Amino acid sequence: MTKDIKLVEGFPIYHNGVVYLVKGFQHPEGLVITYPRYMFLERRKIHKKYEIDKHVTYFYWDCIKQVVPVVNLSAAYSFFEIFGKYISYESLLVKKLLSELLNTNDLFITGSSLFFDSYNDVDIVILGADTEIINEVKRLINKNVLKRVTQATIMNEYLLKHKNDTDLKTYLFLKKDTLSHIIVNGIYVNIKYVSYNVGFNQCIEPVEERIPFEGKIRIIDCLNRHILPTRYVIQVGNEKLLMETFREIYSEIPPGYYYVKGHLEYRKNGKILVPDHGSLHWIE
Repeated sequence: MTKDIKLVEGFPIYHNGVVYLVKGFQHPEGLVITYPRYMFLERRKIHKKYEIDKHVTYFYWDCIKQVVPVVNLSAAYSFFEIFGKYISYESLLVKKLLSELLNTNDLFITGSSLFFDSYNDVDIVILGADTEIINEVKRLINKNVLKRVTQATIMNEYLLKHKNDTDLKTYLFLKKDTLSHIIVNGIYVNIKYVSYNVGFNQCIEPVEERIPFEGKIRIIDCLNRHILPTRYVIQVGNEKLLMETFREIYSEIPPGYYYVKGHLEYRKNGKILVPDHGSLHWIE
């Protein structure tokens, strides 16, 4: 029954009463990197670390030089395959409208709107996102078919989810031209635009070395703003290199100076700064 599981960012899977969300696009053979997010029968989020630890096995994967939470792929099920008929009308409507407006069927619902009666927003992941889709979203906003959220909504999003990632001033600066938080048919929607269509049960981008980083950087340019993984051309001291993120919060960063805590990853294609397990603050 694992045939319908997509090994891609945000895909919901079900295992032993828990709903998990997949992380990334590459996974150890026979395993899936995933975080337990919701107790399905109790209809509640999982917050406490001891409860997270209870529902995953921690595995050191040399491919990315990290300890990651995993479950056995053979014991997991696609949430949609088992519980798809119970998803709310509002969430299904958002998916249908975005599919029609953006001319893509490669998208899915994720997050708490899958099964909660009350939720903050409808989370959508669009796979295979490219500049054509981004430009179409901008065009639909300009035509008032889609709408931008208010600053109050952005502030609430920060308070609910991102207090540990940055400060409020930085968050408002990052999200001033956001395409990730929009209104569809009067419904607040959080979109992740993901560049890849499929995930892999093998090592695709091996990391040769991973070391902590903390310091000031300058973001010079973004190679694919809004689309995950997002890549930036940055300057650290006198050196130019890339910064890469799989997190939606860091997918829309304007050029400028920032203070970053993260990791430097040495890969075959060069040295890359990754802020995803750290923090980022705007320096005016």
